[in-house]
Amino acid sequence: MTRVSPLVQRRTALAVAALVVAFAPRPSIGARGPLARGLPEVNEAQQTLKQQWKAVQIKRIKALGGKSAAVLEIKGEQDDRFIVRRPRRGIEHGLRVSIAQHRLAAQLDAVEMIPAAIVAKTAAQLDANTPAGADVMVVAHAGKQYVGGDTAAPAVIAHIPERQRVVAAIIDLLAEQQDRKSANILVERTGKSMMLIDPDKTFGQRHGAKYRSQVFHGGKMGFSSAQARFEDLDPDLQGVVDAIARAPLPELESIYGLQQAEAKVMSDRAKRIRQVGLRAAIDEYVTSLGALHAPE
Repeated sequence: MTRVSPLVQRRTALAVAALVVAFAPRPSIGARGPLARGLPEVNEAQQTLKQQWKAVQIKRIKALGGKSAAVLEIKGEQDDRFIVRRPRRGIEHGLRVSIAQHRLAAQLDAVEMIPAAIVAKTAAQLDANTPAGADVMVVAHAGKQYVGGDTAAPAVIAHIPERQRVVAAIIDLLAEQQDRKSANILVERTGKSMMLIDPDKTFGQRHGAKYRSQVFHGGKMGFSSAQARFEDLDPDLQGVVDAIARAPLPELESIYGLQQAEAKVMSDRAKRIRQVGLRAAIDEYVTSLGALHAPE
């Protein structure tokens, strides 16, 4: 067994403690206008998840696999469920990009499209690599009413509202999502909504397999509206994209909790949506990715 030195353990603990402080729920993070919309709901969702995780009495642990992160489904005695992730690039990165996308979804009036996420300690050993007391990324479970996009019936997918599809495409473009296979989309059983999961390959991180997002036009859950001009977006969505495009990078870093390079990704993509429309901005981004894996 590999032993970790006390110095490394201390540094890791300090890094996680700093992360908890950085993403602690608070009433204001400097956002104004359209970029302040929905943020209290994100904070509330994080607080609720924290309380639920603290109270859970684990009944069953199921490994879900995952290529870029180890993923476990935790079921409690009260049938409460959670997802525990060990992102390949570490908790700090995984939580940072997840919360940034959750805040963006809230601003786009779709707070439930991205599940809440927190960093927390385990009360008991979860598997061979996750002992009691370990820091893990805990993600809210979507619930039994959602199914994987890779297994959802075409008739159900056809019912997903166009606005949901457009909002999802904006999120995936502004975050430069590279792993939005249909398996990384959850669809409500009647098709009234969808959720985007697995946020790791985002905000400029380009390594490994790359996929064209299935919520982009032409994808399995893609939008069908023209989106040829910025004005084709609903006015409230225009307001959010425009505010991101105009905001100084330090302001975006503060609002979303991103690093400077990640904030620049958001800013640049928002500016292109404003200049050429959502559809063309997506095509530019997809072209920049180079060789892509076949759609899944």
